[in-house]
Amino acid sequence: LASILQSSRDGVFVVDDRLRLVFVNESLQSKQGPFTPGARPYDYFRCKSNLFNWQAAQNKAKPALVTGEFSNLENQPYRVEVSLRAIYDEGDHVTEYIGNVHDLEQQENIQRELKAQVDRLFDERKVWVSTYYELGKELLRYKNLEELTAFLVNDVRKLIGAEACGLFLLSGNSLVLQDSNGIDRLQLGEEKYNPGEGMTGQIIQPGDNFAKPVRQNHVEDSPNK
Repeated sequence: LASILQSSRDGVFVVDDRLRLVFVNESLQSKQGPFTPGARPYDYFRCKSNLFNWQAAQNKAKPALVTGEFSNLENQPYRVEVSLRAIYDEGDHVTEYIGNVHDLEQQENIQRELKAQVDRLFDERKVWVSTYYELGKELLRYKNLEELTAFLVNDVRKLIGAEACGLFLLSGNSLVLQDSNGIDRLQLGEEKYNPGEGMTGQIIQPGDNFAKPVRQNHVEDSPNK
């Protein structure tokens, strides 16, 4: 039992039938400091004595639940929720009390951080949605393929922060360079790639009826690098 109480992330303490501390787990000691067996709980936790409702804790149906303040090693108060339950022997006598201490401020900090992360993700998503919307409006302005691909290559390059970008379109069973931005077309090498070919690995591979795109996460492992 002691090892289970010791491993709890919440603070756990045990008080004997004389209302003296006999156990405080490491999580709670990290905030309150080492405890002396036999110390009074309200002295160790530096709190008001009425925070511990021993009589209510003897209710076998449910534990006594109280919200209050402890003071840590630096005498800085922090809000806690204390759950207190009496333990009985075979003769139905109280032998000890087990208390569970939940740090409400720590929980609120975690909740705030989670909310901040969700808000950041939502803001990023709004940016992407707005970008796609504006991109869609722009696409409708172009009447021919050359103007459209020139716009796409330029905009995609800026969107992803790339130094250069090239756009290959599938023509028959090959990929043909349609447009590029940020790099001379001559530097791109071949302007047409057949299945199994590519600059840094296979770009497409043969399919049953037509060429299929290749996803190559590790170019160095490509058989055609």
